[in-house]
Amino acid sequence: MGEHSESGQSAVQLKLQHLAAATPAGTSLVAIQWHVAVTLATWDAVWGEYLHPKWAEQKMNRARC
Repeated sequence: MGEHSESGQSAVQLKLQHLAAATPAGTSLVAIQWHVAVTLATWDAVWGEYLHPKWAEQKMNRARC
């Protein structure tokens, strides 16, 4: 019972309120978990390609236009 004190409950409630405020309405936990899983699975490949020298050269060419 000591673990479920009023102050502990209010701290959890506050965190849930912050999470609700930062999460778009209608977004489900499953959708968020799927997004995180996909992001983590593709992170290295995406950044590896983004940082490839050929893209840096293209960006510089665009800047000179």
